[in-house]
Amino acid sequence: MSELREDARPLGEALKVRADDVLELTGARNRGRADNVDPLVKDRFERINRSSTMAVARWIAGEGGEVAIEAGKETWVIYGELAAHRAASLNQLMKRCVWWRDSVVQVLHESAEELDASPEALSQAVTIVQLSLEFSLVKMSKCFDTERERTDAELARREQELSFMATHDALTGLPNRTLIRDRLEQMLARSTRTHGQVAALFVDIDNFKTVNDTLGHEAGDQLLQAVAERLDGVLRVRMP
Repeated sequence: MSELREDARPLGEALKVRADDVLELTGARNRGRADNVDPLVKDRFERINRSSTMAVARWIAGEGGEVAIEAGKETWVIYGELAAHRAASLNQLMKRCVWWRDSVVQVLHESAEELDASPEALSQAVTIVQLSLEFSLVKMSKCFDTERERTDAELARREQELSFMATHDALTGLPNRTLIRDRLEQMLARSTRTHGQVAALFVDIDNFKTVNDTLGHEAGDQLLQAVAERLDGVLRVRMP
């Protein structure tokens, strides 16, 4: 991009003053549409709208693209997280970015008329807004992919934990009654088909209540865990 024109800078200052107008115009473009989002998500949209407007206004006012990029990080990170967590669809986020761009351009046109800015100054300011939008969309997509991968991995981990908790004892990690009964039914069904034999071994801990009553439940839990470790160590194949 060519060097910033001096007569474009007043447009940036005007945009700073009219940040609320950009917010109102962007909201107006969404009114009556069917893709309204949760109020909390809407609040984040409005916060991003304001910070993005100020970022691009500072760029046009002469503070440099680096300032705008640094200030715009919040935009693509939050948008990427919202999409990844399915609080808002990627399509909704894209449309709001475009509505914001159109609102900023409208305010710049109005400000250019009031300030009697040259067509070249207005054109450069609009180009900066478009560059800001394109850069944010690219970054937002990358954040979306990264956050979605992290979210999916976390979801898979939690599903594994829930599956394990549903079939195993939380204290010892050994199969619980549900899993043992399921496996026993499978073994009985298999033995019926193959005419094989099935055996069950019951293990009891003598005077376990005395341990709890005299040493406390924490000591009882430690005893159960120690017994579970020994049982697990002598089994050739642990129950899946």
